[in-house]
Amino acid sequence: MIEKKLTRLYGSKEAKKLFKEVKKLIERSFSTNELRSVLTVSPLQIKGEKPLEDLDIFLKENCQDFSTVHLLPFFHYSSDYGFSVIDYKKVEPSLGNWEDIKNVGDDFGLLFDAVINHISPKSEWFEKKDFFIKASPKDKRLSKVVRPRKSPVFHCFNGEFFWTTFSKDQLDLNYQNPKVFLEIVKVLLFYVEKGATVFRIDAAPYLWKKIGTNCIHLKETFLFIELFREILSWANPNIKVLVEANVPQKENKKYLKVSDLVYNFALAPLVIHSFFTGSVEKLVFHINSLKEKDYLNVLSTHDGFPLRPVENILSSKKINELVRKTKELGGTVSYYNKDNPYELNITLYDILERNLQKFLTAHALLIFLKGTPNIYFDNLFVPYRSQGKGRAINRQLWDLENMNFSESYRIIIKLLRIKKEFKGKQKAKVVEPGLLKIKRGDFVGFFNFQDKERKVSFAKEHQDLMSDREVKGVTIPPFGFCLTERKR
Repeated sequence: MIEKKLTRLYGSKEAKKLFKEVKKLIERSFSTNELRSVLTVSPLQIKGEKPLEDLDIFLKENCQDFSTVHLLPFFHYSSDYGFSVIDYKKVEPSLGNWEDIKNVGDDFGLLFDAVINHISPKSEWFEKKDFFIKASPKDKRLSKVVRPRKSPVFHCFNGEFFWTTFSKDQLDLNYQNPKVFLEIVKVLLFYVEKGATVFRIDAAPYLWKKIGTNCIHLKETFLFIELFREILSWANPNIKVLVEANVPQKENKKYLKVSDLVYNFALAPLVIHSFFTGSVEKLVFHINSLKEKDYLNVLSTHDGFPLRPVENILSSKKINELVRKTKELGGTVSYYNKDNPYELNITLYDILERNLQKFLTAHALLIFLKGTPNIYFDNLFVPYRSQGKGRAINRQLWDLENMNFSESYRIIIKLLRIKKEFKGKQKAKVVEPGLLKIKRGDFVGFFNFQDKERKVSFAKEHQDLMSDREVKGVTIPPFGFCLTERKR
């Protein structure tokens, strides 16, 4: 299957050579990690002389309820908080070394970023000019290209123009060159050797470029991701591939055909919309559309809140209301062209008007849903005032020796422990305006998106999972939640 896919990309002669080279690189491994929950943290956010070593100690002492740790890019880099990689195989010297990464992996599964759409021009790879995409910025066919940034498609280096989807410091790799493909395979298999159990394919929709097309979601891109997945599975059948695609939800779902997981990026803006409006209809629609279980459910990321995923769910008017509210609350907004907002740059706590009950209810929903919950490190320690601005708003710097273990940490950890029990098909409905009910077998979750108390009674006894009491009815506080299990 791998050789056939290589043939479709590079022709039969080149495919035979590539397959032989890949086969030489494979060393079978069977390390395993049950993907139950993910904690995302950037070592660049940790203060001190030995960030990775300090982070390892902190995680082992305080975060054992997570099965997997997503270490945001820790490679030697030049900009964009690690997403402009100079050397894929080198740990950023100011953070630590590969031994520190191994130590984290002794207690957790490891989710690595495969930042393989682009690389820093400061990389040695830039000496191989055929590893990159050259063209004239005057080429009229480039007007079709879809991108998440307003910056130029091409930037000039020494009189030559190179493709830069994201920034001047991030040169797109030319996968039409089979040598690039092989080098990236070597990098990914090196990460397997270093303990990676999940790979996050960064900027996946833009991997393959073909001038004259829109260069997003090309058939070669899907084939390419599927190929990487098969090669990684060949090396270790327990490895999972996660696709990062900040695109409308119906386009996002297509990547489930070639990966193990995709992000549920639409969840956060819909939760925020529901709290602003007191209406849960759009949220119910979205939850009931998630037929697959292979979603990484997320509320916060290292960037802002993506808006493209809800383009086909919320109207332009409702999206603009989110934009207006973000600015009103002190946040900023990124645009991918003149009129279309791309991201809300504000923390979850701030956009929920610094209301702890809303914040906890949002996380209860995140963890109760079918799929894998992904918690952002900063959200364990609310309330705090972010030091970041713009797209760096969620890049809080942390002194691990002086952490505030607040209510948010206690409740999120308790919810993760309860999560292990949740089973059954998922069905969401509106009980009454602003009150969301989700049923999963014998488990029921109520989530109140309005500022008034709600009472619900049961025909049979239930166990209140947060208080561990047997109840025949529950009172849900304003903006609160309740999780129960029917007694048999």
